[in-house]
Amino acid sequence: MKIKLTENEKNEISSMYEEIDNKLFNFLLRRLKKEEDFYNSESFTVYYFEDFPDDKFNSLMKKYRIETFLIDFLIKIGKMRPDYFVMKNTENDGETKKVLNTIRKFINFL
Repeated sequence: MKIKLTENEKNEISSMYEEIDNKLFNFLLRRLKKEEDFYNSESFTVYYFEDFPDDKFNSLMKKYRIETFLIDFLIKIGKMRPDYFVMKNTENDGETKKVLNTIRKFINFL
């Protein structure tokens, strides 16, 4: 099932989070698919990206694990350089902070 947003929802997200990379956020959002799954009579949601069905994460994972998964995924598909977070002061680097904020807001949106 594909997640669809109205134009108002997109504008609301963009205005709420000025410090995000809208291109990256929309890239992730456009390709996101979800499906319901059951394990031991417990329901949870499995998320994956279009054209990458083997790379999955689920709603039971902790947020920091999903964040790490998304960073690794973006490096794997070539949207981020592998050295992006290495040897950088991430607290003061605006570009890195913007990417991390984008990933975190995307996770919160789920």
